[in-house]
Amino acid sequence: MITRKFICKEHPEGGFNGWRPSWMPHFDPMPGLGVAHDTLEHLVSDDGTVEAEFKAFGAIVWLRDGASWFGRNGTDSDVAVHMSGDIREQAEYLNSECRRLRAAPRTQRLSDDCAEEAIERCIQKGFKEILDECSESTARLLNRNDVRSYMRIGYRRTQRRFAAAGPHNMAWVFDQIVEQADRKLKGAELDDELIVRVDATLHRVYVDTCYPE
Repeated sequence: MITRKFICKEHPEGGFNGWRPSWMPHFDPMPGLGVAHDTLEHLVSDDGTVEAEFKAFGAIVWLRDGASWFGRNGTDSDVAVHMSGDIREQAEYLNSECRRLRAAPRTQRLSDDCAEEAIERCIQKGFKEILDECSESTARLLNRNDVRSYMRIGYRRTQRRFAAAGPHNMAWVFDQIVEQADRKLKGAELDDELIVRVDATLHRVYVDTCYPE
């Protein structure tokens, strides 16, 4: 059973309320899509660093792209189109932290050629967006081999984690979390807590709201 707690907070820039993961208090509060991503595509041990986020991007390739989620929920089925901006944002975070991406462990090519190609497209489109919208010096904060390795690590980690369910069942769970978290957000007040429980084996989702005393 996966259990995660989120807290209703106001987004510091957007001004809207969202759910902030309790274990990563420096993260921005987000609607249901962010809740599902943080619950299923991050591990609770993730430290919220850029390196951890690139691993989560690999999880996205296994879970959502593996289930053709983007084609069903967006205007473009290519995961790279949706993730290029996320990769640019991570480069901007590194720039704000005045550091480069930490070196990743060496990894081997994924056995799934489609997944490996998807990761490569994400990297190519992400770097192009960095060069188009930021600068060459910002792009140099990322090493393509390290980004690729972190994404492979996240892909394999998520593949092992949800091996019994598979990406299509987990994409259904993902959508259930999005729907229920958004529904709870409509009636939530600041500091209300959202408890998300997922039984990946039975593909069941439980979302409850708690009110601070």
